Amino acid sequence: MHAQPDGAAGLGYFEAGQPLDVLYGDVKPSLARRCVAMLARQSPASVTQSPTQAAWCTVPSTYIRCEEDAALPLALQQAMAAQAQRTLRMRCARSPFLSQPAALAADMLRDELSR
Repeated sequence: MHAQPDGAAGLGYFEAGQPLDVLYGDVKPSLARRCVAMLARQSPASVTQSPTQAAWCTVPSTYIRCEEDAALPLALQQAMAAQAQRTLRMRCARSPFLSQPAALAADMLRDELSR
């Protein structure tokens, strides 16, 4: 976490370290650089406040387990996936919607049609 410029106590923000590698490791470099340029700081409230609702509790959900994700270890992904109705596994880094959009769409469609 980094301090805000005014140094206000208790305030701060999260900022992705090495986002090209961690978030966009298998994304085409020109697209990855554009994505990094659009990243914004994330408030600590996003992980410290208790949510009042979570869509995955009431809306059917699918977790995409990214097997080469540099941000989330597979064990943590598996714990989160356990809360979804379905899990799909992809051999990809963190952002398959950017690196493999056609494969992601095909996997999701195939999964949906097999139900």
